[in-house]
Parts: sequence; C-alpha cells; structure tokens
Amino acid sequence: MKYITEERKKWRDTIRLISEKIQACEFSGQDEKNIEKYLVELELNINSCGWGNKKDIKEDAY
Repeated sequence: MKYITEERKKWRDTIRLISEKIQACEFSGQDEKNIEKYLVELELNINSCGWGNKKDIKEDAY
C-alpha cells in the first residue's frame, strides 16, 4: 500500500507540473505551438479512453 501511495503522489506531482506549464503558455504568436507538447504530455500521463475528437474538448480522450 505504501508503494502505491508513493507512486500516486509522484503521478499527482507530474500532473501539477504539466498543468503549470499549460497555464504559463502564451496563446498567441510563436508560443501557441508549444501548448501541443504539453497537451501530449498530459494525455500520456492520464488514463484517457475512447477515440475522442481533438476539436471537441468535451470528448474523453481529449
């Protein structure tokens, strides 16, 4: 149980760091492309399911 708790804490910390990077992104100009990198990183760290629709943020996999 201790191992699971420790790993879960590391995972939460990783998600927080990615979220901070996304929040800090500029959404205009050249930095706009940088957010894609962080969204991919976030997607890889969460348990997304379904095919999703990248244009619709309400879809599960988005």
